[in-house]
Amino acid sequence: MLKFNETLQRLCLVTIACGAVVASDGATSPANSRSSTSGVVLFITTDIRPYNLRLVPNLSFPPGFIYRFRYAEKWVEDGRKNLSAFASLPCLIVFSPDESSFLPVRSCEVLKAQEFGDVLFFDLKLGHLVDSRESRFEQFSDLIRAKVYSGRNRQPNDKVVFITNQINLADFSLDDEKSPEESNRIWTEIVSRLGKREDLAKVAFFKIALWDDDKELQPVALSNKQVGYSITSGDSYRFEVFEYVSAVRSGERVDKTFDFVMETDSTLLAGLKNSETVDGAYDRFYLFFRATQILTSQTSFIILRSKQTIPKKVASNQPELPKKGDSSRRQLPSNPIKSGAASGVEDQVVQEDTIPEVYIPIEIQNHLWKRIVLFIGSPLCMILFLFPGVLSKLLKTAVYKSFGREWFKRNKWFKLAASEQTVQAIAALVFLMILANWDVTSFVQRASEKFSIK
Repeated sequence: MLKFNETLQRLCLVTIACGAVVASDGATSPANSRSSTSGVVLFITTDIRPYNLRLVPNLSFPPGFIYRFRYAEKWVEDGRKNLSAFASLPCLIVFSPDESSFLPVRSCEVLKAQEFGDVLFFDLKLGHLVDSRESRFEQFSDLIRAKVYSGRNRQPNDKVVFITNQINLADFSLDDEKSPEESNRIWTEIVSRLGKREDLAKVAFFKIALWDDDKELQPVALSNKQVGYSITSGDSYRFEVFEYVSAVRSGERVDKTFDFVMETDSTLLAGLKNSETVDGAYDRFYLFFRATQILTSQTSFIILRSKQTIPKKVASNQPELPKKGDSSRRQLPSNPIKSGAASGVEDQVVQEDTIPEVYIPIEIQNHLWKRIVLFIGSPLCMILFLFPGVLSKLLKTAVYKSFGREWFKRNKWFKLAASEQTVQAIAALVFLMILANWDVTSFVQRASEKFSIK
């Protein structure tokens, strides 16, 4: 057990890879891979700051987004030599606060494994949540524990990234076939179990979704090879955010209120409501933004950031290790914030960690008909405004030939309707409507900023 505890204290993430190599001619999605006979890659997150706080953005994303994990090469079996074995493997993200508890959180799929110096990066396509409620929790925990302690003397492997085929994703119940209400209950149960740990007890978790009127948008592959949301220029959207703190009772307030903010590229995305103050155990609120008018598709981003800070008391009077060649031991400077000094409790400092941000790629597109109206309708309106007699004569001639001379004489109002002044007025009105619809003010501002000489 000592060896396993030392591993937990040294790692931010523990990874267990298991399964056969998937055929390279088609990656299997996390949901579809449940029927596969291959194993599963388990990414086990430990209860160590600040790495356990990364569960907050991980649980915030809806299925389909890409999340990146990183490891020192020394923790991977065969190091960089074995990276190709992870491609397209299904996997699970698991929280392990100690050597006896394993909470599966959500399914995913390894899209890419890369090396950068002595660090290995794994890009995961996030899948559905694991339904670990009631008896399923013990069942799933036993499955994972049996694999972790499958070596000699029931001791964990000395490497934290290794390959086996003893676990299958089909053994776990996912929320891919559940109703939205049932999926929300599964998410709440996961957060409640995480909140039983003291270090995560008062952390506010968030679940986000992007809506266009009454339609929830799904993440898609963008033109820049990222995964995010595709939206239409000129339209307005809203983020639905559900917030939950499991350790705070219903009706109570959090220890310290904080803001949940939305940051955007203001030249392409105009925030209509950018923040919300969070002060309770749970809440549901909306953040609004509008995509500005553009001629061609452009990519942008949205950052959702929780301003909550999580305090942690750290001992301040532990002796430092001596420097090389120095036999003396120097004490850490004491902090003015002391806790229980009179009763013999050692001095402590309060360390504050922040919640990792949620980065969402955005691609802004435009309707084809809107571009047609701009490029054809605008010049046509200008021509009719400058030369109204052309259309006026065509209208009078067409009506005269269609209805005859007598009808033309009786309906004198038509002469006014088809006059050059009326044509000019209509052309000017339509032209102004096009300009207003395209938000020309911001369009000209962006163009001037782009081509200005600094």
